[in-house]
Amino acid sequence: FVDIIEGTPYLFMECVDGGSRGSSLAHWIARGPLPLDVAIRFAIQTCDAMQHAASAVPGLVHRDLKPENLLI
Repeated sequence: FVDIIEGTPYLFMECVDGGSRGSSLAHWIARGPLPLDVAIRFAIQTCDAMQHAASAVPGLVHRDLKPENLLI
């Protein structure tokens, strides 16, 4: 859901639990270094997702982009 509050766009999203299976990027990283091809694939997918979000909502700033919030 997107809303503009006092001229600032806000994106409201469902909170998705990563579950106990360790499906976040943080869990992958905790197991050890990622192979380069996997790390590059994850980075490109993250950039693509952020580009899509930013083009859909001009001025969007993701204030909590971190491995714990990236589900694999």
